Amino acid sequence: MKSAIEKAALLIAEEKYEEAVKLLGEVKKEQNEIQKRLEIELNLMRAYYELEEIDKVKECVAFILDNTSQSDNSQARITAVKMKEWLDDAPVDWSGEYDTVKQIGIKDYRQKYYDECKDLWKKYVPKSGQADNLQGELLRQVEKLRGEACGNGNRNWDDNFEWFCVFLTETLLASKLFSEDEQRKIHAALGYIKENGNYARDYIEGRIKEYEVDVLKLAYVNDDLYDYLADAVAVFYINNKNPIVYEAKDFIYR
Repeated sequence: MKSAIEKAALLIAEEKYEEAVKLLGEVKKEQNEIQKRLEIELNLMRAYYELEEIDKVKECVAFILDNTSQSDNSQARITAVKMKEWLDDAPVDWSGEYDTVKQIGIKDYRQKYYDECKDLWKKYVPKSGQADNLQGELLRQVEKLRGEACGNGNRNWDDNFEWFCVFLTETLLASKLFSEDEQRKIHAALGYIKENGNYARDYIEGRIKEYEVDVLKLAYVNDDLYDYLADAVAVFYINNKNPIVYEAKDFIYR
């Protein structure tokens, strides 16, 4: 049998916020145990946020922060801290912007095969739609990923972009043209792009709330990551100068 708090959480998930507030308000009167009160306040905070009752949200935040310590890693504390930052319109901490790309090992990467990429683009990438050759399609997909992240912040991320990440990874690694370290970097770079894109989609589609979002996870907007992948495609092109037939996919519209 579900507890009142669990029932309230389900009501919130079903967007029945007023019912959740009523139920939690009744339970709150009878609850003295601090851990249970924190759960109640957490769910009330979420419901009040959706109802745009900001003063009530602030009350919940204050209660949670007053009754937890800075070393507390509970969901209530973490969410309340993020909510307070959102309420205070705190500036974004950009210090970790490059952490993942540094770990991959391609921070500040300078493109080596710009001319080859330019030649490939001119010869084999159509003005619109998919290429009819593999070399051109690989570069087209890299630039689609770059454009979506740098130009749109991954706001339009969908299954097509995710498929590009998978296809590029599988095709480049299967070519056996790259060292183990280069393969690791290609795999990690495309995995990072996909991770950012899916996070952005979750945010755009409402699965991540405004007060929960980490802007550093939405999109990577520096060229070094994409230049590295473009160069990987250039290496593939240099070793495969004759066009390899590529059959357009019916489900691709990007």
